[in-house]
Amino acid sequence: LTRAQIYAHLHYYDQALDDLNEINQNEKHRTFLSVLLHGRLLSLLHRFDEAKDYFEMALQWKTDEKENDFHLGLIHSELGDYAQ
Repeated sequence: LTRAQIYAHLHYYDQALDDLNEINQNEKHRTFLSVLLHGRLLSLLHRFDEAKDYFEMALQWKTDEKENDFHLGLIHSELGDYAQ
């Protein structure tokens, strides 16, 4: 996860997504942060449908992170799902 975060910070999004794909494929390694970062990167790449799936997956974690709700709202807005 740390390497993916560094890649993302350096704007190497494809490399970051490669790492996150590997992490998030295995349920034992998947974390709230890995799923949230995955959604953020997909959103930055305008892959909004995929990003929405990751933000919704992140909502399954019990957390005080309100940022996730904010990002999911942005994705729904980009998709034109204003009722959400």
